[in-house]
Amino acid sequence: MSDLKSSIAALQAAIEKSSQPITLQPADEAEIKRIQDTLPLTDVMCDWYSQAAPCEFEMPWAVEMLILFAPADLLEGQAGYRWLGQTGGDVIEDWNPDWVVMGECSGDPIIADTRISETPILMAMHGMGVWEPLLIAPGLSDFLLLLSAWLQSFEEFEGSIQDDNYEIRADFLQAFQARLKGIIPESNLENLLSFF
Repeated sequence: MSDLKSSIAALQAAIEKSSQPITLQPADEAEIKRIQDTLPLTDVMCDWYSQAAPCEFEMPWAVEMLILFAPADLLEGQAGYRWLGQTGGDVIEDWNPDWVVMGECSGDPIIADTRISETPILMAMHGMGVWEPLLIAPGLSDFLLLLSAWLQSFEEFEGSIQDDNYEIRADFLQAFQARLKGIIPESNLENLLSFF
């Protein structure tokens, strides 16, 4: 398990070296408290938000953009996943109350599992009729390293990550996976790749 401080530093360094307009900045403590009044947040999530929360976070992903919600948008980001309609609406029956949607990619939610202090990160396919998320990172710190590795690989390949058949290039995936060796378990990477 990676430590949060070094994971944040790695992500910030990758952002600074990239051409992506991504901004991280500390969230206001009152904002974090407001969220905690409605959603379960782990200490790791609160620490991340208080040190370097996503402010503007849209990065190129396999097909579309991967978006992480700013703390100010976190409650609104639960709509359609955690609850029906507006913030605080009826809770969707098959949604685990310990899951917090922290972002999305093509409508597929990126979920923080708040039952566990390290905050495992999951993804689920939307539109399947039932939520069956897959583990993509054993903790939030590891997920930040995963994002850092993706950005570094994306920049290394100058954004040219698809082949002529619009599949993710094998050499890109090798570079990405090599950066995560010993950080993200192979089974988690296989889960992640199933969303490409």
